[in-house]
Amino acid sequence: SSDVCSSDLNPFPDTIGCYGTGRLCYGADTLTLCNASAGGVWSTSDPAVIAMLNPTTGRITPAAPFLNDTTATIRYTLLGCSVTKTLTVSAGPTNISGPSVMCEGTTVTLTATPASGVWADGSGDFTVGATTGVVFANAGSGGRVGVVVYSIGSCSLTKSITINPTPTAIAGGPALCVGNTVTF
Repeated sequence: SSDVCSSDLNPFPDTIGCYGTGRLCYGADTLTLCNASAGGVWSTSDPAVIAMLNPTTGRITPAAPFLNDTTATIRYTLLGCSVTKTLTVSAGPTNISGPSVMCEGTTVTLTATPASGVWADGSGDFTVGATTGVVFANAGSGGRVGVVVYSIGSCSLTKSITINPTPTAIAGGPALCVGNTVTF
């Protein structure tokens, strides 16, 4: 047969699998590819998109943030025969900045890179401005650790914020005269 890769001597490797949606989010993801035909080598012709591709395990790390989604081709070669898979690397968020502790009933402002995403409450503890990053700790949330989610497309990052309970009101007399003491 003229097709060396389909002969009994060189079986064509199985399709590339274990890649889920075939989408990676820069800054948050790594992905491990798999192939049922053991012994092959993983490679990419897109090193500007894929920073690290372990040739033995198929573990991938995206290279750098992109302004838009971009694609990379991954190849699995076994005995001179190859299969390929195109993956999408998305321009996901890379950083969330802001306080990690706040008080119940107060507001903080978070910022993220890049600034083109959408904010959301991830735990039911906050009211969040979707485009502003303004986070309000709802009544009853004190004593918990809440989660805020920042998303760009299908990629997201989370930030945990410890919510301290509101202190009880100060009790005691409304007036203090010179020479007297008051216990609160």
